Amino acid sequence: GNEGEPGAAPVAQGIVGYRNFTGMIGEGVTNLFNQIAAELRSSDGSGRSSNVVMTLQLLPKGVVTLVYPLKETKTLANGNVVAQDNTGAIGLDLLHHPDRKAHAAAMIPSTGPVISGPVILVESGWALIAELPIFIPGEAMAVGGEEYECWGFVAVLINFEQLLEHAGIYARFAAADMLFSLSRSDDVTLSDGSVESKVQVVAQSEVIAENRSSLPSSSPTVKVNVSNSEWVLAFGHPDGFTVAWLGWQLFLAVFGSVAFTLLIIYALINRKEHQLLLYRMMPKKAIKRLKRGEPFVEKYDMVTIFFSDIIGFTSMVEEMTPIQVMEMLNELYTLFDHLVEVHDVYKVETIGDAYMVLGAAPNVCSASEGAEKVARFALAALDAVRNFRKRDGTTVLIRCGLASGPVVAGGIWE
Repeated sequence: GNEGEPGAAPVAQGIVGYRNFTGMIGEGVTNLFNQIAAELRSSDGSGRSSNVVMTLQLLPKGVVTLVYPLKETKTLANGNVVAQDNTGAIGLDLLHHPDRKAHAAAMIPSTGPVISGPVILVESGWALIAELPIFIPGEAMAVGGEEYECWGFVAVLINFEQLLEHAGIYARFAAADMLFSLSRSDDVTLSDGSVESKVQVVAQSEVIAENRSSLPSSSPTVKVNVSNSEWVLAFGHPDGFTVAWLGWQLFLAVFGSVAFTLLIIYALINRKEHQLLLYRMMPKKAIKRLKRGEPFVEKYDMVTIFFSDIIGFTSMVEEMTPIQVMEMLNELYTLFDHLVEVHDVYKVETIGDAYMVLGAAPNVCSASEGAEKVARFALAALDAVRNFRKRDGTTVLIRCGLASGPVVAGGIWE
């Protein structure tokens, strides 16, 4: 029971953190525990003791009551003979032992197994301690002023060096021509109440331990939080990590980045050219409204329109190839397009041989100013036609006209 309760094992006289169990544990209970513990401790089901599992303990109310094996002498795989005597652990009261009570108090509220260590135990050497609370309704243990339905817990002491050997960590890193260093850091409470972090190396490659090599400072690390400590595994090659394909990877990365950038530039240029083409077909404000899905309709009270076509165009093209027709129209209307910019008028459209411009819209100005701009454009266009020659040397004649009045402009888009 809990310390001080009626019928509970008394405190051992003169020994802090121990209880006296003399004559309180029956032989039948001890034999049953030993049988179960031996089966759990067996490594392969044959009944042979495992070198990894050192000790199993039963701790009702946090007091070491039963231990298996109590005494044992065995030969390890490396030929070393180990004599194990766990009698000194019997009666250890973890909740009242000055070196163990903090860990035990933190473990009891836990709902799962808690692993701590590796620590040096007087009776067992370096060991990991795995403990599991046992919760039974009607039972209670008080920790920090709170009661938990905890009967006690079971503990397994694991030979840390044998665990590393069994896991093959040394052989695995050696086979990969790599080094490793496994360390742990603990928050230690000092006598003045301050907390200090203590770092301890618990396992490392032999060449590091013998100071024949070391890990590069750039070696990668893996961190794992265990109970109240942090474990850090650092690993790497003596000369650092180098990969044969790094140069190719860098080349491909640079090449891919350049190619992607060029594609983006190409797409932006295409988009800009598409925009310019639209702006040549319709006013910018019309394009913006149509892109938003809004209809574009505007009324102008007074504008002046110039329109023209080529005299005898139908009979002319019958004697020309399609390419010659396109070349003639392109050369003539390129001259007209230049005049549109010079006289600040708006080119409405070219349909076949017809050419149309507008003054006072969509770039709004006074009616008289718009008419003057269109008239000056018309005179300049006539002068341009007089000097224009087709590639065969023949001339072209146009008929043109001007008209002023109100108009309604609109556009559709889908």
